[in-house]
Order: sequence, then structure tokens, then C-alpha cells
Amino acid sequence: MNSRTFTFYGLIAIVIWGTSAAFTRTLSESLGTFTAAALVNTIAGLIAMADQFLRRGGMKRLRKAPLRYWLSCGLLFIFYTVTSYASVSLASNRAQVTIVVLIKFLWPLLTLLLTIPILKAKASPWLTGSVLVSMAGIVVANLGGRIQDPEAFLASISLNLLPYILGLASALAWALYSNLGRRFIGESEEGGAGFFILATGLVLGLFSLTRSEPRHISPALIGQLLYQSIMTTFVATLLWDASMRKGNIVVVAAASNFLPAVTVILTALMLGVAITMPMLVGSALIVGGTIWSKRCFKSNAA
Repeated sequence: MNSRTFTFYGLIAIVIWGTSAAFTRTLSESLGTFTAAALVNTIAGLIAMADQFLRRGGMKRLRKAPLRYWLSCGLLFIFYTVTSYASVSLASNRAQVTIVVLIKFLWPLLTLLLTIPILKAKASPWLTGSVLVSMAGIVVANLGGRIQDPEAFLASISLNLLPYILGLASALAWALYSNLGRRFIGESEEGGAGFFILATGLVLGLFSLTRSEPRHISPALIGQLLYQSIMTTFVATLLWDASMRKGNIVVVAAASNFLPAVTVILTALMLGVAITMPMLVGSALIVGGTIWSKRCFKSNAA
């Protein structure tokens, strides 16, 4: 398959991920943060491992990947999953989830930025402006009707700052994971995303046993759990992993700039949260900033 095919894989992953945030919240509310993450990743990991041995030749090609790939990308994947679920589940209310989602989906912009130090991509000085525009989007979405009262805004943020910090940490972790996978094994070797997913599920499963979480199961919840496991965790992650290693990383990362707006709208609708004008304007600023950032890179950057 050529580079365009793998680039298209990345686009499919972006669309699937647009549905994930709302399910993360509902699963965390019913099962608990770590139980939900453990179940989703264990199911997805088992499917991925079955796929690896039945269709991808087992361990043969995976043995060629260097140790630094397994250590760095494996730890980053686990860290990303923990911070991603925790940021959404620790939000004070469902309205705050939509803001956390915007912060989490700064990863396309961060992925582009990290191609500079990691993949030696070249960008113009205007890149700074694109970053500021995206950051402004987060502020506008968060301000809501308090745009003329910044003190009240800062006070409300300080009451529950942790979800925002974790959201940003998850975005940074995924951007690092995407770029380091490209750098350490590139196009020549098979990626270990399936192993990372299963390892994450097992680690979080052990940790969840030490915590008291609701763990309320229902038929509807099982359907959500299977969708989150199969589509957003297994299918989307493997497609993205292949795209980052063998596709055009700049094109895919730039195309994902519409993900914040799409995800915020879908999340708000699925969680019953009102879609406000500041939310839409903030999403548009993030999209605009990421589009601008892509234009700051030379065409041969990836």
C-alpha cells in the first residue's frame, strides 16, 4: 500500500475518535474511571493481539523494533490513557467535559509542533501566531458569558483545575507517542499498538482493584463498552498508528484540526449539554489555529 492509503487510515481514525469523549464520560460515571478504562483497553487489547497472531505474523516482525520504542511509546500510551479518562471523569459537570475535550484535542497542534524537534521538520516563525490563536480558543470557550469578568473566570477555573491539567497532559502524551513511533521504527517495522493497549488494560485493571468504584452494568452500557473497545480503541488506534508511521504525518495531523469542533458538538449533543456561542467560537479558533500551523510547515516536512 502507498502513502496515500495510510494517510487515509489516519483520517478514518479521526472520524471515529470524534465519538469517543461522550462514551468516556458515561462509562466513567457508571463503572468508575479506572474500571472503565481497564475494561475498554483489555477487550481492545485482546482483539488486537488476536489480530496480531492470526493476521500479522505474530511476534516475528515486532522483534525488530528497538527497545527504546517499546519503553518510550509503551509508557506514553499508558500515561495518555490514564490522563485521558481521568480528565473527563474528574470534570465537575458535563458542561466542563466539553471544555476538557477542547484541551485534549490540542494534540493535532502539538503533534505538528513536536515534528520540529523530533522529526526535524521546518516551520516558519508564523507558527507562534497559530499557537496563540488556538490557545485563545480555549480561553474563549471557557469564558462563556463571563468574557467581561476575567476575575470570575479565573476563580471558577481554580476551583477544579486538575481536569484541565490532565487534558493537556493527555494531548502532549499522544503527540509525543505519534512522533516517537515515527522516529524509532518509521515505515519499515510493525508497530506495537496492540501490546500497548493490552498492557494499559492490565495495569489499570490491577489499579482499579484498589479503588472503590460504582461498576454498574446494564445492557446499554455493554453496547457502549464494546463500541469504545472495538472502534475507538482498537480500530482507530491501529489505523492512527499505521498512519503516523507510513502516511503523511503533516497532512493527517493537519486534517485532524476539525476534530475539536466536531467532537465538542457531538459530545454536547450526546451528554445533553447546551451548545453555546463561546463554545463554537472557541472551537473555530482552535480549528483556525491548527490550519494556520499546517501552512507554516514546508511541504516536505513529513
